[in-house]
Amino acid sequence: MKETLAAEEPADDEVLQNPM
Repeated sequence: MKETLAAEEPADDEVLQNPM
């Protein structure tokens, strides 16, 4: 799931730190 978000958004650092 995280990989998909990272692919859509280049800046997925916040998502990795915050699951929300």
